[in-house]
Amino acid sequence: MRQLASNSSDATSEISRVVELNHELIKRIDASLASVSGIATHGEESINNVSQGLEEVKDGVEQFVQMVEAMRP
Repeated sequence: MRQLASNSSDATSEISRVVELNHELIKRIDASLASVSGIATHGEESINNVSQGLEEVKDGVEQFVQMVEAMRP
């Protein structure tokens, strides 16, 4: 009976340790996911800025072409 109680106590301690380790792992994973989410958001903003810049360049080139065509005799 004492051996069973000792085994139960050991098992309970081991379960408690594993639960604590899992909790720490989950917190680290959550922090990593938040970081990845921030990086993805920043990347999306950068892509949108580049896209907007390219659109402005395209508009400028079209205006230049129209100006050159208007100057033709």
